[in-house]
Amino acid sequence: YSGQGHLLLDTDNWATQSATVVVDLQDHSTATDLNLDFWSKCLNLGGSLYVDLSGDGTDWEMVFSTGVGDSYTNYTLDLDALAAANGIAVDADVHIRFRHSPPGYSNSNLYLDNVTVLRTETVAVSFLADASAQSENVTVATLSVSLNASSTKTVTVDYTTSDGTAAAGEDYTTVSDTLTFA
Repeated sequence: YSGQGHLLLDTDNWATQSATVVVDLQDHSTATDLNLDFWSKCLNLGGSLYVDLSGDGTDWEMVFSTGVGDSYTNYTLDLDALAAANGIAVDADVHIRFRHSPPGYSNSNLYLDNVTVLRTETVAVSFLADASAQSENVTVATLSVSLNASSTKTVTVDYTTSDGTAAAGEDYTTVSDTLTFA
């Protein structure tokens, strides 16, 4: 978003300008983790940014609107949830339209950068056994941890011990580390 490749919506005639991106989501029809991510800023007085969705490029539903300032702002929209809420299937092409409306009768330029549709995996960590209750004479407590689903990415979990009925330094040795699932 700070490079040379901007999509510029130039409103030199005070009219709303738009740009449309068509994304093939056929292989992601059951996805519940699709996000639309982009950066935007406006020059010369700001204006309003609208994001519309369509399944056919003809019937549009506005799913997002915001005022745009003169510094870059990152926006992340839950694409599959917005599509579902507006009756748009994500089993084929999804049309995404960005519209810029200048304030009043003025010229205003909208820049869009790094427009990306991506999947974000949601992986939960769970404990397989309760190791919080141990007898006084146990020298090592073992806690098994697992993921609720496999992941194509490395998953890390930061952990640390904390006081409950036992006191750090008296009853146990404090531990902090990172658990990595690769």
